[in-house]
Amino acid sequence: MGERGECGHGKFDDSESPMRIKFFDGKVIVKICAGNHHTLALTSNNELYSWGAGTNGQCGYGEFENTVI
Repeated sequence: MGERGECGHGKFDDSESPMRIKFFDGKVIVKICAGNHHTLALTSNNELYSWGAGTNGQCGYGEFENTVI
């Protein structure tokens, strides 16, 4: 799992164990939502981040490609 960037560790590689996402250091995540191959995170400041499979527009960037943090 993770070949589309949905793990958030900055790579398109599989990962079998959890990894810290340094991008979120100093941010308080209050909610996480995960789809089949994409992930969204909401911070306490109402900032919404998304990453992973985006070939059908799942990440909401208006681009149809996979993204990583």
